[in-house]
Amino acid sequence: MPGSRCNETHLPLRLSANRRFLVGANETPFFWMGDTAWGLLNLLDKPDTELYLRTRARQGFNVVQCVVLTPEDGFGEEPTRERTPLIDLDPLCPNTPYFEHLDWVVETAMRYGIVLAILPTWGENVQDRRPRIFKEETIRSYGRLLGRRYRTRQNIVWVLGGDRVPSGCETLWNALATGLGEGDGGRHPMTFHVSSEHSSSEFWPDADWLDFNMIQSGHPVGPFGPNYALVQADYEKTPTKPTLDGESLYEDMPMGFVPNNGRATAHHIRANAYWAVFAGACGHTYGHNSVWQMHTQRRPGLFWARGDWRDALEAEGAAQMTHLKNLILSRPYLTRIPDQNALSPAPISGASHVQLTRDGSRGRNDATYIMAYFPHVTWLSRIRTDVIASQRLRGWWYDPRTGDAHDIGVFENAGLFDLHWQTRLEEHWGGPDWVLVLDAADRAYPPPGRT
Repeated sequence: MPGSRCNETHLPLRLSANRRFLVGANETPFFWMGDTAWGLLNLLDKPDTELYLRTRARQGFNVVQCVVLTPEDGFGEEPTRERTPLIDLDPLCPNTPYFEHLDWVVETAMRYGIVLAILPTWGENVQDRRPRIFKEETIRSYGRLLGRRYRTRQNIVWVLGGDRVPSGCETLWNALATGLGEGDGGRHPMTFHVSSEHSSSEFWPDADWLDFNMIQSGHPVGPFGPNYALVQADYEKTPTKPTLDGESLYEDMPMGFVPNNGRATAHHIRANAYWAVFAGACGHTYGHNSVWQMHTQRRPGLFWARGDWRDALEAEGAAQMTHLKNLILSRPYLTRIPDQNALSPAPISGASHVQLTRDGSRGRNDATYIMAYFPHVTWLSRIRTDVIASQRLRGWWYDPRTGDAHDIGVFENAGLFDLHWQTRLEEHWGGPDWVLVLDAADRAYPPPGRT
């Protein structure tokens, strides 16, 4: 039976039985469709917070990544007293008005079916700030305070780190994880947000507290960063843990932080998302350069942000993320695997990299569907359909811009599918990127993207 969409009734989150995905009660699939809102807690009042959460819920997002204790610059604005988490930067003296606001944000997010992936602190405050705010015992106590306060809240994931490589500071991060676990009784999953082109698996390969891995593929000079390689590396590691790209290229971000390089478009954002998920990720986190910092004309902003965050909420790439979630959940979810061996010839890297996913088992021809993402449709790729144990196939082209599925008919499974549809795609349905979906015809799956 195809997966179903997740809402707040399926919380709290935990690992699936095969330790590849996140699920709720009764193994209900949870596809992590996250948004980056680092400045949410520090920069927005209640009406704007409600607007933000309501909009993202309408667009299909079910996770929001935010920070309790921000960097020293407050993401471009000095927070007011009411927006300061700690009194005199003392981890043992929480500022009551701030945490009462955080309580309200947690409750409001729950009402909209949104999980808050909360960073207790940005990495700068643990590793770089002088004098240091945290020592081993104080950071453990701070974690215990947070864990205890939100012990019964079901819509929380703890994200340690904050754009940092933890080398040399592992003791402090371990202490924070210990404190959080002591406070909430281990009720909430934990992960670690690293700096660009890294995964948490590099630094915490065996940590019991790290429930799933988080990658930051980051903001490269080239628009098509190979985040699929980072996901693949995590997928093949032991112990087995889910993984996802928690910070990839932000929409409207200057490439490599250089305005003359041009800015990331919705096409670049889609490619990163589909590549990562098809390579085995349990979801994906989107970001927009104006939204993560809640940019306004009166607020200075960082990294050449332009435009108001409220307008940026409706950016093209943000609206298209739900098509990926709908596609993945319209087919069996918990048996999904990556399988580049079903591509012929072998896949290439770069802007034309084709990424393939299917259900079934590695090394066995037991699939009931195949999905292949093409950032640019090419004549050079063919799909080995002998991995599907069915004499007849039904094919579809799925549009990642609109969520429309174009039926290309039922045909014999000849063992190899040639991509002879390029001209029709470009001339009649547009482009440049597409997803090819091939189903076992006898399964009678609904059109891709529908359940």
